[in-house]
This record gives sequence, C-alpha cells and structure tokens, in this order.
Amino acid sequence: MRFADCLAFAAVLCFSLTSSACPRPAPSDPGKWFASILRDLQDDNTPWNCSQAMAYLYDQRDSLADKIRMAIPTSDWQGQLALIRILCETKSFQPDDDFLGLVVDKLCEGRTLFLAAHYSTKHELAAYLIHCGINRPEKLTALLKPKIPHADLESLWLIAHILDRLGTLQEVADSFTPEVLVYVISNLRDDSAPYNATFAVRTCLLLREKVVPNLIAESEQGDGQSRKLSSLLLSAMGGNGQALGEINSLCPLGSPHLKRGIQPLPDI
Repeated sequence: MRFADCLAFAAVLCFSLTSSACPRPAPSDPGKWFASILRDLQDDNTPWNCSQAMAYLYDQRDSLADKIRMAIPTSDWQGQLALIRILCETKSFQPDDDFLGLVVDKLCEGRTLFLAAHYSTKHELAAYLIHCGINRPEKLTALLKPKIPHADLESLWLIAHILDRLGTLQEVADSFTPEVLVYVISNLRDDSAPYNATFAVRTCLLLREKVVPNLIAESEQGDGQSRKLSSLLLSAMGGNGQALGEINSLCPLGSPHLKRGIQPLPDI
C-alpha cells in the first residue's frame, strides 16, 4: 500500500484505538508471522496491508521492540519509516545514537507525505528528535548539521526548528550557506509547489539576521508574492506585530496538526 494512505488509515486505526478495537490473528508460527508483517509494510499495490501491519505491530510494540529495531535496515523506505514511527511511539524503547541517526535520515530523505494541511509525518519525527535531543543536544546537532546543505525545504525548516528548540541553532549558523539561503528565499515566490512559501517563511523567522540581506534583495527584485512576504518578514523581525499577523494570514504559522508542542513560530 502507498504510504500516504497507509499513514492516514493507521493514524486513526493504530495510534488512537485500543488493542481490543484492533484485533489481530494469533500467529501459529511467530517467525513467519513477523516476516509476513514486514513484507506488508513495504511499498506495494495491495490496499491497506501496510496500515493493518502497522496496527498489529503497534499492538505488540513493547514486546517486539528489539525485533522491530533489528528489522529496520532490511526493509524498503516505506517499511523503514513505518517501523521507525512505531518505535517512536514505544515508551519502553530506549533509542541509541544509531537509531537517532536513522530518524534524522528519514527526516531528511526528501519525501513529503501530507496527511492534512501543514502536516506530514516529518513533523512527528521532528517532535521525537526534540524530545530525545533535550538530554543530548550535542549529539543530535552533530547528526543534523551535515544534512543542512542538501536538505529539501520542509526538512530544512524542521532542522532549523529542532536546533532552535535545542538551543544550538546559532552554533551551526555557518552551515546555512549562501546557496542554502538563496534556495530558501526562492521559495517565497509564487509557484505551484504546495506549502513551500509557508516553509520558507518559517525558516526565515528562525534564521532571522542571517537572511536579512537576502530578504532585502528579494523585496526589491522578486515577484509580487515574494516582494510582499520579504517586506513583511523584515517588518516582523523589526518588531512589527501587525506585519507578523499579516504573514500568519497569508502563510499560517501554526497548525493543530503539529503534535507534541512543535511551534514553528519563534518569539520575535
């Protein structure tokens, strides 16, 4: 099953229902059962098999946590993401640095999986990294820093957001190279890409002084949309609350779908 449909179904079925509402067949051969579950998690054309497999594993996530962790490298991109998300929801699982590296890799993989406006599974991963990184900010910063030059826009915003929450964003400011800043600012322009202007606005608000020269240039040379957003961002960074409100009306900066306290709008 395609993962966007899988997550939409599993988010309702798996992550909010009790095990009694999510029945699973009793495996006569646990080894074969687990192998079949792993196959169903992978990207294919069978309707709902990934969502059902996630529900079964979620129901037994505490007892199967070690096996789930060991299975991640052997699956395809979809199966890996499903297994990682299950472990992120497993309180008894203690993530090591290697697992955090896997989560960072998925965050920066370049796939955007929208379930609803302004929400993708990457936000879940970012929230998990913030939760884990509070006690080891140096390690998580070291994992995220090399991703910055090559990250897609959504991942770039989330990286900046995570580092800001961990208090280490300024330590890696040089990794937001001129090329990265040009890429961010270019997404303020009017095009057909979904949500990219919102991601770019959020990134700019986090980087603040770092992007001011780019915003000034864009406010003079960009298209109608980017000129307006750039001017508003400059005003907001200068303390103009009305400008910030207008930005929020054009590119919503908050969303009820952002879970576990992800707050893309920093204090300015």
